[in-house]
Amino acid sequence: MSGEILESQQLQTNFKKTSLSVKLACGAFAGIVGTSLIYPLDIVKTRLQNSDLKTTQIVLDIYKNKGIKGFYRGIFANLIGISPEKAIKLAVNDFVREHYARKINVQESELPLKYGIFAGITAGFCQVIVTNPMEMTKIQMQTKTNTNTWQVVSSLGIFLKIIISGIKGLYRHSLATLMRDVPFSLVFFPTLSLFKSIGRKQEDGSPAFSTVFISGILAGVSIFAYYSARLKGAVHGVLQG
Repeated sequence: MSGEILESQQLQTNFKKTSLSVKLACGAFAGIVGTSLIYPLDIVKTRLQNSDLKTTQIVLDIYKNKGIKGFYRGIFANLIGISPEKAIKLAVNDFVREHYARKINVQESELPLKYGIFAGITAGFCQVIVTNPMEMTKIQMQTKTNTNTWQVVSSLGIFLKIIISGIKGLYRHSLATLMRDVPFSLVFFPTLSLFKSIGRKQEDGSPAFSTVFISGILAGVSIFAYYSARLKGAVHGVLQG
């Protein structure tokens, strides 16, 4: 009995709790770097969804009319929103995982899958508080084609216009955003945790940088496979119907 008590006490002291400020800084940095790298692809994708042009035609059209800066149109609102979005997503996921790890007295890396899924769902749901207004501003900037400089509206101006329209304006079509972000977090975070738990560790037992990096890539591939499977199922259902 004394051995079990000692082991339980040792387990409790091994919990590592990252401060909110560190989570915010890490989330902001990761969000800014990631957004800066993939934003050109995102803006091409958005334009592609709103026109009949091919990808190469859209790329050439953007470059011809706006140059390189055309591929970053609307990024200002995205960068402003990315810090709180990532902070909320990471903090909520970590908080829920740490809560249940302490509750059932296990290491966070050994948390049962059902708790990891619940933490991911909660994180995805909470991040929409920030994501939906940011997405609305970004898409309106990306799809704006008027080149008259006197009529070009800044991302800040569009955001203020959305705010003036009230809460309904900020969270218009939020159900669609929830349907995207909740499944994403549901799959991504438990998968990331799984790969991190089986990867190479440092001397203190924490995952090595290479483990975290590769785990993130594999979790991202899992997301792609998940959505591809859902899309294939939906198309199959329509064809069969």
